[in-house]
Amino acid sequence: MQWPTTLVLSGLWIVLCGQVVSGQCPNAASLDFFEEPCGVGLLKGQSFTLAENSTLDSIQLALCTGTNGELVIREFNGGGSNWDEGDIIGQADQISPPSGVPSDCLTSSNGFTHYSAHTFSFSDVALEGGVTYVMHLVQGAAASGCTLSYPGGSAFGSSQNSSEDLVFVLSSCPDEQLIFGCTDSGACNFDVTANSDNLTCQYNDCAGTCGGTLTEDECGVCGGDNSTCAGCTDPLACNFDPSAISNDGSCLTEDCHGDCGGTAYAASCGTCIEGNTGLDISECNVCDNQETQSFYGGALWAGATQRSVL
Repeated sequence: MQWPTTLVLSGLWIVLCGQVVSGQCPNAASLDFFEEPCGVGLLKGQSFTLAENSTLDSIQLALCTGTNGELVIREFNGGGSNWDEGDIIGQADQISPPSGVPSDCLTSSNGFTHYSAHTFSFSDVALEGGVTYVMHLVQGAAASGCTLSYPGGSAFGSSQNSSEDLVFVLSSCPDEQLIFGCTDSGACNFDVTANSDNLTCQYNDCAGTCGGTLTEDECGVCGGDNSTCAGCTDPLACNFDPSAISNDGSCLTEDCHGDCGGTAYAASCGTCIEGNTGLDISECNVCDNQETQSFYGGALWAGATQRSVL
């Protein structure tokens, strides 16, 4: 298989060996780290950084033909297992359809026979110079090479693979007119000069602090803990508080003696004992015509079972 040493861009311009051949981008830039894949397969992403504010045109990868290929650009989220959870900046204009089966991507059995050059084109994706991003295959798999090494990032599989780099070519058009910042006029750090949002917008919290984290509690108190409107919100409880908004777990029920939250209870014969009843379980005349047991200090009193008479 012959691997391209030149990059043909879809759309507006063509770059050959870093030189503009034709088109409307007079200063096209290219990160060219493409070679025949021979390193590691089943890779999912690559971090990268551009030197200037630019509009992304295309990315070429050694893509496995056994599955769909869908490429997005994300904010860099670190090198851990959540590397693929950064905010999505943009996505390729098309999904590459498969021409094989997923098992084709296994290099252990197939080598790199089913990895071939594929170019993803992009529209209206602005990237800020000096900021690290990640190209992420949300569907599909790509491969690394053996000799080329990109110093501005590293490849990702399930997590960062710092010893590998995808073979890729990234073409972009530097644009001095791009001004990055918060473009949401409702944000407290709105930048009226910005024409490209960089996901840095912040908003006032309930205390009026830009980017603050305080919120109103259920009582409407900024930074509160619900204590000012807490109480029993169960209307069936004997201590129901109609003014309470937040249930604090204090709800009580009446015992058999009519005491709210009391500890009296009905004995087996139906008589209400303990609590504030004045009747103790240790008494033997609690229930009529029924045998009861007496307990002293938790121990069964010898001979405690007897006939009780009120």
